[in-house]
Amino acid sequence: MAANLVFRHTDRTSHHTLRVTSEPRPVVGADEVLVQIRGVTLDYRDTIVANGTYAFPAKEDLIPCSDGAGVVVELGANVESLQVGDRVVVNFDVDNLTGRQPGSEREFLGGDIDGVLRQCIALPAQALTKGPDDCTLSFVQIASLVASGVTA
Repeated sequence: MAANLVFRHTDRTSHHTLRVTSEPRPVVGADEVLVQIRGVTLDYRDTIVANGTYAFPAKEDLIPCSDGAGVVVELGANVESLQVGDRVVVNFDVDNLTGRQPGSEREFLGGDIDGVLRQCIALPAQALTKGPDDCTLSFVQIASLVASGVTA
C-alpha cells in the first residue's frame, strides 16, 4: 500500500506541536472518493483547534485543517457523480450539506474528525464539489473558498 504523508497535532497547545508521519494511504469505501490534496488553507478555526481553545470537541492526535482542494485519484464502486482527474473542493462538514438539522451529529474536518493536511484523503462523494473544467483558480485559491463561503 502506498504511503501517505500526514501532519498530526501531538497535543493541542500550539501549531508547533505538528508532527509529520507516513501512514498507509486510505482505503476507499463503495461510496467514497480518494482525493490527492493539492491545496490547503488555514482559517481562524484551525488556529483555535491547534491551541486548545476551540469551544467544541476535537479529537486527540488530530490531522488539522478543514479547507482543502485536490484531484480525484480513485472512485468507490458506487460513485457516479465524479471521475478520476476531476478537480474538487472539500466540504468541511462531510455529512451536512443543507444546513442545520436538529438532533443530528455534526462531524467537522479538522475538529472531531481528521482534516485535510495530508497527501490523500478518502471522503464520501457527497462531501466533494466538482469545479468547472475551465477553472483557472489555483488549488489554494479553490480551498480558500470554503471558509469564506460559509462566513459570508
